[in-house]
Amino acid sequence: PAEKEASPTMDSKARYEGGVLLRGGSLVIKLLEGAGTQDWAATLRPHFRKLAYMRPRATRTRSKEVYLVCSGLGFGQGAASIQG
Repeated sequence: PAEKEASPTMDSKARYEGGVLLRGGSLVIKLLEGAGTQDWAATLRPHFRKLAYMRPRATRTRSKEVYLVCSGLGFGQGAASIQG
């Protein structure tokens, strides 16, 4: 069976915006590289100062595992929408 790729939805975005991260906080998301990977970055980029993809050295070369590391919540272009 084909794997269903997760992508950021309005529902997940709403939960994120009213979530538990404080201003200046960081978020790390484990993803499997695919069509929706860039959608996550596009959704989160306006809210964070810095986004970076990281692949641990211990990850197998054929693995699609990647981490999206977001830091500086509330210091991106969408900073006015973040309270706290």
